[in-house]
Amino acid sequence: MESIAWQQLADLGIILQSELRTVLEAAAKAAEKALPKGVKTVFDITNPKAVDWIRAHAAELVKLNIMPESQQAIREIIERGFLEGIPPAKMARMIREQIGILPKHQIAVDKYRKWLIDVKGRTVADADRLAATYAKKLIRYRATVIARNETMVASKQGQSFLWQQAIDEGEITEADWDRIWIVTPDDRLCRLCAPMDKVRADMNGLFISPDPRYPWSGRMEHRHVQCRCAEALIRKGRED
Repeated sequence: MESIAWQQLADLGIILQSELRTVLEAAAKAAEKALPKGVKTVFDITNPKAVDWIRAHAAELVKLNIMPESQQAIREIIERGFLEGIPPAKMARMIREQIGILPKHQIAVDKYRKWLIDVKGRTVADADRLAATYAKKLIRYRATVIARNETMVASKQGQSFLWQQAIDEGEITEADWDRIWIVTPDDRLCRLCAPMDKVRADMNGLFISPDPRYPWSGRMEHRHVQCRCAEALIRKGRED
């Protein structure tokens, strides 16, 4: 139990709050330059709605995306320890090394370790060392995926908060403006987002996919992981 990095996971929530705040504020400041002509809203990072979102989203990331998978990896290591007779000290080291790894990645690491011993003839110590290196690589990969996705989520949320602030200040009105979906038109454009290009939604409404093959409605940041699409304001009745 002492080997499990509970404090590390708790500290992660605080770190995430700081990073989300930085990205959200930077995105809102960048979005200020794209506001309609004459709109003079300046984003306030102390906005209670923004503060609450940052705190809640950071906690949600740890609770839903990190804690359950870490707990599953720990359970599997402990189960292996009983089945294979792994000494507690070694189990503790394995747990420390693999906190944050996905269960499917844990399976890949275990298969790699077994292959090293059974096929390549490596010693158990050598296989453990190489498997730990592989696990760290997979953890770094997962961290990169999370960072990319959450950067986009926080960026879009910062833009959204700026627009809502402009509405609250009377600089723009929901009756006059829509949001329009903008895709990144390159070879990485996915089949889910391609039909969404130039689709419109009310200021506080949901986007609806026009493609019957992929029925969906929701906010852009919930479309899929690492979505690179963007949205902008467009006056109601104006052509694209």
